[in-house]
Amino acid sequence: MKKIPNYTIEREIGEGGMATVYLAVQDMLHRYVALKVMRPELTQDKNFRQSFLSEGSTIANLEHSNIIRIHDIGITDDTVFYMAMEYLSGGSLKERLDKGKLSYSHTVFILEEVANGLAYAHKKGYIHRDIKPANILFRDDGIAILSDFGLAKLQSSSGELTRMGFTKGTVQYMSPEQATTTDLDQRSDIYSLGLVFYEMLTGDKAFLADSTIQAIHQHTTIAPPNLPDEYAFLQAVLNKVLAKNPDQRYQNVNDFIRAIKTAIPPDQDPVESNDEQSDADDTTVFFPSPPTTEHIVANKTKNKKSLILIFASLLILLGSAFGIYQYSSVKNITPLNTAETMKLAQTTTEINNETTSTSKQSQNNAEHIKQQALLKQTAPKEELAKQKIREEQKAKEVALEKQKALEEAQAEEQRKATEIESAKQKILAEEKAKKEQKAKEAEHIKKQQQLAKQKALKRKKAKKERIRKNKIAKENARKKAIAEKQRKEKKIAEKKAAEDKRKRNLVAKNQAKIKVSVTLEGRPLKTYIMVTKKGKRIRVAKGKSFAVFTLPLGQYTVSANYNGKKATATTRLEEGDIIMQKFSFKKSTHKKAPPPPTTPSLNY
Repeated sequence: MKKIPNYTIEREIGEGGMATVYLAVQDMLHRYVALKVMRPELTQDKNFRQSFLSEGSTIANLEHSNIIRIHDIGITDDTVFYMAMEYLSGGSLKERLDKGKLSYSHTVFILEEVANGLAYAHKKGYIHRDIKPANILFRDDGIAILSDFGLAKLQSSSGELTRMGFTKGTVQYMSPEQATTTDLDQRSDIYSLGLVFYEMLTGDKAFLADSTIQAIHQHTTIAPPNLPDEYAFLQAVLNKVLAKNPDQRYQNVNDFIRAIKTAIPPDQDPVESNDEQSDADDTTVFFPSPPTTEHIVANKTKNKKSLILIFASLLILLGSAFGIYQYSSVKNITPLNTAETMKLAQTTTEINNETTSTSKQSQNNAEHIKQQALLKQTAPKEELAKQKIREEQKAKEVALEKQKALEEAQAEEQRKATEIESAKQKILAEEKAKKEQKAKEAEHIKKQQQLAKQKALKRKKAKKERIRKNKIAKENARKKAIAEKQRKEKKIAEKKAAEDKRKRNLVAKNQAKIKVSVTLEGRPLKTYIMVTKKGKRIRVAKGKSFAVFTLPLGQYTVSANYNGKKATATTRLEEGDIIMQKFSFKKSTHKKAPPPPTTPSLNY
């Protein structure tokens, strides 16, 4: 790729459908950044350019500890669009979920961190529109950061900032209204955050679909899934946050978080809430502190209180200074020293009552304005004369410019006349050459027609011979097809009879079968195949690429693993069913990123 000024690229750390992310050093500041470089083929699209610049502007306007920071944005050679952002070495929530579900305390901690950033964005009027685990990153201290505002838009904006032709969001985490309309508000983000909440608790996605259409159908019609028994106390919260109708959901993200923290598990005692936006000071909620992050939350709360006290003190000092300034201007006195200022600040209520002096000052201002108007009406005649001379000089300059433009127009007309005459001569020469060429072509065509007649006679004879041979071949093929059809029908009938026999046996035993095959790049893959029912393991096949399970009737979940990835499918066995379930994996080409580099020291 092309070099980007002021950045030294070290390695690739991520890749998506529209951009590649590199670990780079910002040379002037000697710091590591995540350099997001857009794909060159997208930069010619005007909508994409607008979306790219909008993302940078959006993040720049959102300054919050739980929203990713942007350092720089630029365009090189009109083809390379780049954005330098804060480098977050803690990985993403998606990477953590690939290893399995999270604990309840860890889940609530991450959710509240993300909710803080999202609530701030909503307050600023922005909708994220792409809340998903891959867009939730972590700093070294474990703080969760909301990233990737490429699809964000203002609620008051009717224009789309995304590139036309692309789905506006990730379909697995898309709200029902986002899949069917562009008229969205913050409740769409709250629905997506609810899906992420379910996935952190269970390790599975709330809705599993094989296609975009199926996913949209599930989001718009299928009821929210049931949580495991250990989280049954959160089922009502999940049902509300994943309501199909936005009016039936939580209306802001803080209500969602508060509902989670007030849903107390049966085996836990309530503790005092640290939710700063709670309506009542004496609210008691269950919120277990996340491991290794208690000092972070305590420091954040302490810093917020300190900032509030400092800000209040500044307001008091500024108010006192403003009152002193007003008093000085009304009484027309010199500024006071520090002791006098403090004394005057204590008597500001008396100063504000002296309205008569203020009225007198207003009259003096009106008199001054009247005098200024009289001075303007009696301007010296010399100034008028100078103004007239300047206008005459300007008129002369305009006349000279018009004369120059007229001469240039005449010269342009002469040039065009010369070009027209030259073009006429060229056209005449071309017409003469065309006539000569047509005569040659006519002679050539005549010869070609004679040759074509001779070839046509030969083709006619050859065609008759091909027709005769084709008739014989078709008859032979017809006979062969009839024999093949009879053979296949016989084979199908035998297979059907065997299948019917197997089904009768299953029905008699009140059972059904699941056949599972696992492949990697189209080849059999020996792996760990498991069948579960209501979260409990029923049957297991280790080191098998194909397995057959005969089971009682009911609903089961079948899963297979490869290289840390888990594929699952849920099916219901009914009387006589023989269901084939296929899992196909692809080899992973993503290389695990090495540990984050040590920031180089700054030498000045």
